[in-house]
Amino acid sequence: MNQFEKELSFSSIVRSKFVAQLIQTYEDSDQFILEYPFLGYSNLQQYLYKQTLTTETFKTIISIIQNLLEAINSIHEYNVIHYDIKPSNIIINENLEVFIIDPANWQKSGKPIKYADHLHSFTRAYGSPEHYSKSIPLPQTDFYQVAITLIYALVDEAQFAAFRTNDCSLSEIIEIVWVPNVTSKDMLRSILTRSTSQSPKERWANTVDFSTELSRLLRLL
Repeated sequence: MNQFEKELSFSSIVRSKFVAQLIQTYEDSDQFILEYPFLGYSNLQQYLYKQTLTTETFKTIISIIQNLLEAINSIHEYNVIHYDIKPSNIIINENLEVFIIDPANWQKSGKPIKYADHLHSFTRAYGSPEHYSKSIPLPQTDFYQVAITLIYALVDEAQFAAFRTNDCSLSEIIEIVWVPNVTSKDMLRSILTRSTSQSPKERWANTVDFSTELSRLLRLL
């Protein structure tokens, strides 16, 4: 199944308010076109570019991540794994509601995929251990990428670039994420460490558990 067929298949199956619904398909100049509604909002990467890290911004970022988890849960209910979660694939509106895009890279939960597909269906800086092996995609694969997205939001561009080029390890970048106060630092470090565990079994059981822990973090502020 090629990327076009995958996107068409998943767009037809998944019905969620967090996913732009396919309007129609048509052929134009020997190309197949998938038409979606125009969302007209910024992606998370564009949104973060305009922000300065403060306590209030931190709270907003955590709320966005919680909304993202709710969106991800809505596709997990169809046994679908996003597999390429990153800031540019997360659309947010003025109410901080989240929409997830790029179904061409989605995978079926628990179903083996070709190794070659692993290497072309995700952005390397956000790849989990499962992405670099022949492991079967699981919901916890998405949780790993959500955590990397949160790290991206809480460090500066130079710090994340060092992580992307392997000049900074995962454990090192977790240590330098921005936090509003000392009290919240240990808890955030614990959340990120668990979310990026090498073993999917050691990550969160579901999106609710992950989001609940983030709510506990907010109560420390």
